[in-house]
Amino acid sequence: MHILRESPKRKSPIDITVIAVTLLGREISGFKDADDENISYPSTENGESVTRRQIRMKLNRDSLTMPIQNVDSQVCTEAIAHMYRKWHKARTQKDMDDDVSVRRWLDDLEAREYTVWRIADDDSSQYAFGFCSAWQKDELTKSDNWSMDATHHMGPDPNALLYTIIVRHHLANRGIPVAYLFTNDKSAYPITKWLECIAGSGASPKIITIDCNLGEVKAIQTVWGDNCRIQYCTWHVQRAWINQLVDKAVEWGTSATRMEPKHVEMQTMRDAMKALMREQDRNEFFNK
Repeated sequence: MHILRESPKRKSPIDITVIAVTLLGREISGFKDADDENISYPSTENGESVTRRQIRMKLNRDSLTMPIQNVDSQVCTEAIAHMYRKWHKARTQKDMDDDVSVRRWLDDLEAREYTVWRIADDDSSQYAFGFCSAWQKDELTKSDNWSMDATHHMGPDPNALLYTIIVRHHLANRGIPVAYLFTNDKSAYPITKWLECIAGSGASPKIITIDCNLGEVKAIQTVWGDNCRIQYCTWHVQRAWINQLVDKAVEWGTSATRMEPKHVEMQTMRDAMKALMREQDRNEFFNK
């Protein structure tokens, strides 16, 4: 037995104030499985009839307008995001002070047999630290072809950088990260110290692919000299070429006509640069 009260602000298709509905022994939950939504059932109060669809709509309206007695029953996006932030902070931050939190994390990683790098600097405002696990160190030392990536804007510090060394896994046949360095020092100093520590563990790469960064070039040459060949990421090289093209392309003609030919010529030059990027013959590269 379900008592349904009609809201005075809404007009029901059936003008009744109280409907007591008994579906011939069926429960309300059986509405969804019924074959015909429009079969009418008599009310026990005034003889008027009501369909299953009207009953379900009335139940839905009443359930939505019922007052929520406890705030815990309210679920919203902001509450979920707040709970996630609390959970994430509790798992990642070991102290309210960031320096203390980092030291505790590095101590914890060392206790779990990670390789940890703490690179000291006379400037207290700058930091550099890194780590890798035991299996990552094994992959790092036996691989002779590396890729070193720099990710900028790590966290609230605008100068924060994350350097990642990536190698190709011999079983997965895809790139995997094997060493990390966090720093806000954009000079060659922290990278050089980091690579010296890695070289001290037995790593001796033959080729390292890097961004177009002179600090990375200087660090690699300082540690391995001519024994390691440096090659640049094609995407970064192409971006540098395009930037130079945009800056140095000469416009011609009147203001009304020069934009279209410039666009066409620049697109032609872009296509030529992309083709040049894939050239494998050194002489052909410089003669094009």
